[in-house]
Amino acid sequence: MMNDWQEKHHEIIDNFLKSLNTETNQFILKGGTALLTCYGLDRFSEDIDLDARSNHNILSIIHRFSIHQNFNYRVGKDTDTVKRVFLDYGNPNHKLKIETSYRQKNIIEDSDVVNINGITVYSIDFLFQQKCDAYLGRERIRDLYDVCFIFENYSPQLSKSSIKQLQRAFTYKGIDEVDALVSEQKDVLIDGDELAYKFLSISEAIGLELGEASMHQQDRLKEAYQELLSQESIAYSNDEWER
Repeated sequence: MMNDWQEKHHEIIDNFLKSLNTETNQFILKGGTALLTCYGLDRFSEDIDLDARSNHNILSIIHRFSIHQNFNYRVGKDTDTVKRVFLDYGNPNHKLKIETSYRQKNIIEDSDVVNINGITVYSIDFLFQQKCDAYLGRERIRDLYDVCFIFENYSPQLSKSSIKQLQRAFTYKGIDEVDALVSEQKDVLIDGDELAYKFLSISEAIGLELGEASMHQQDRLKEAYQELLSQESIAYSNDEWER
């Protein structure tokens, strides 16, 4: 569930994406906001990340949008490969970052791009590949969370090459790395035990062998996960009763 500023922030994201896609289909939404806006991701994502597939100038589009909405904006980076803008919509603590990469413009495949509810976005299979790469290449708990979310909700739409990529990622960065990740990074929207259990369950589902220690850990995490689900169910029932 989003709080008040997140709801407003997401409303601005939606408005910008609708305005952008009314003008052109040359910018492809990617990252966490693509998953949140188009694929039902159950965590908040606050930035807009785009890939350009031509030299179409994103800054002119942002300028027109800002004038129409009576917003201010600041250009943080303006190079041939990256345009980064911070949109000020009136919240002094939260600006909307819009970052556009032009690095891939000549190699984007049409088959990797879809339109969902009027928004040009990468296919779930391509987003999954990007998230697997992100999980391997940096230490962010949200990347692992997103990988697990996509696998749990869209595995029938994932290609064989994507599953092999996941196998490599989960083999290279196994449960020890996951334990370190969840202990070092705290996210109010992510339960560490639940995420570790999902990692082990997915590892098993894609054919990776779990050692005896990992299997014992999976049993322990399963109990913690079931207890969490039970607590959430009780809380939901109490909310319904109070209504």
